[in-house]
Formats: sequence, C-alpha cells, structure tokens
Amino acid sequence: MAWSHTVSTGIPANFHQLSLDPADPTAYLVDGEPERMRKRTVTVAVKDGAPVTRTQWWTRYGPVVTS
Repeated sequence: MAWSHTVSTGIPANFHQLSLDPADPTAYLVDGEPERMRKRTVTVAVKDGAPVTRTQWWTRYGPVVTS
C-alpha cells in the first residue's frame, strides 16, 4: 500500500530578485555584501546525437533564471 499527495497548496517555487555586484557580474549582494555565484557545468546525453553541455549558475537561494 502506498499513499501520496495529488494536490498541494504549498508554494512550488520561490523566486528572489537579486542585485548583481557592479564590480563582478558573477556575484550578487546579500545585505550589501557581495557573494559569489557557484558555477556548475552539466553534460546531458542525447539519444542519437552528441552530448549537450551547459553552464548553470547557482546562488544560496537556488539556480539563476532569467526572464
């Protein structure tokens, strides 16, 4: 026997708008102090094709997304 939620009223994602450090585009400001983003390189296998590699940037709040 198994049990699981099918509906949740929780918040599925939280987005934070961060200010970049003017002196370093790979850092953002937390309480006025710069904090470096972490760089992660990910390679994904593609069926019948060459692997695809992308760079992801992460903050203490999660991955960086742009609009």
